[in-house]
Amino acid sequence: MHNSGEKNPNTSKKWLIIAFTIIAIVFVVYTSATHSLWPELNTIVKKPDTDYLQKAAAGENFSQTPIQSTDPLWNYSTGGHVYSVATNSNGNHIIAGTDNNTLFNFYRNGSLSWNFSQTTGLSTQPYFKSVAMTADGDYIYAVRDLCPSCFFHRNGTLLWGCQNWESGKVIGVSGGISSDGSYLVMSTEIHNKVYFRNDTGKILWQFTTYDLENPSEWNDHTGVHVSISADGQHVAAVSEDSRVYFFNKSGSLLWSNITGRSLENVAMSANGKYIAVASRDHNVYYYDAFGTRIWNYTTGGIVKNVAVNRDGNYITAGSDDSHVYLFDRNGTLLWKYLTGGPVDSVSMSLEGLTITAGSDDHSVYCFNPTGNLLWKYTTGDKVKSVSVSGDGEYVAAGSWDGNVYFFHRSGSNVG
Repeated sequence: MHNSGEKNPNTSKKWLIIAFTIIAIVFVVYTSATHSLWPELNTIVKKPDTDYLQKAAAGENFSQTPIQSTDPLWNYSTGGHVYSVATNSNGNHIIAGTDNNTLFNFYRNGSLSWNFSQTTGLSTQPYFKSVAMTADGDYIYAVRDLCPSCFFHRNGTLLWGCQNWESGKVIGVSGGISSDGSYLVMSTEIHNKVYFRNDTGKILWQFTTYDLENPSEWNDHTGVHVSISADGQHVAAVSEDSRVYFFNKSGSLLWSNITGRSLENVAMSANGKYIAVASRDHNVYYYDAFGTRIWNYTTGGIVKNVAVNRDGNYITAGSDDSHVYLFDRNGTLLWKYLTGGPVDSVSMSLEGLTITAGSDDHSVYCFNPTGNLLWKYTTGDKVKSVSVSGDGEYVAAGSWDGNVYFFHRSGSNVG
């Protein structure tokens, strides 16, 4: 006879199957939603071999004799200190800005396409602090000191800017442009502002960061620095107020995070999902798009510049301690390289296969991702700006000796 108070094992098994099915469905839905929003936040970073990491942890330089001639493909004398350089995705176009208020545009073969210099109507002689170029090289955005920013077509036509600045003269610091030129961002130094524009020059929104509150930090006057994602959907900014800011293209502040001291620079992955920050407290900070500080690493000096590859898997930094650093997304120090002076500028190709640095020891350095020095070239003065083409094949550098230098990644004289 069947006991009605006894549990039916088949019924229990059925409910157990139903419960596990519900849990599995919830997990799949959650995972799919997370991946559709930020698909690469959950990507596993490929690790270098164990022996390599052990050497990196020991602080070894992965240097070797330069593999080929380090002569540049060409160099061009501008007549002024070169403050900023940029290349497009395949190195077909190069832009350079100087402290004598002149902008130069070159073809890959070194021929000058055009130059722009404005001298009339100016009470001071500004200089081009920051230049940026679209992926195809068709549009150029240049931020000047004490004067309006400028937007050019590749053929040299000034589309807008350079005159009639809407709020008077400001000290420009940095600028960025989306890959197609639809959106632009710039920052100012003395007014602590971020400006976001469309390609017609219209200011869509602006944001004012905090001022320094502690007088002892006034010597840390670094202004505001900005970076924009390739699609123009997000903007990151850092300020002398020690804060990192993250906006959407509508100007909504999604989050901010305070660090230890005034901030020198910021770089964002092309996909807009990761943000690297250079700080005067000697740290490199790394955030995800939700505002989570993933890690920070303390160097031996003020961190002057940072760069991130396309998907945020690799981060390079240059420090006043004369080192170039390379990290993976988890914060593992993959390698560091000792140069002959403070490292003011770093750049990385989209896939992270080429890393370059400019140093106060007058030199340009080019590395592969395992830390081997491919070549080094010594100019006549400090190298304040370097730029790698998106494909990693070409390197542009600007020196205070007045020259723009252009190299092939291999160090060989291929055109």
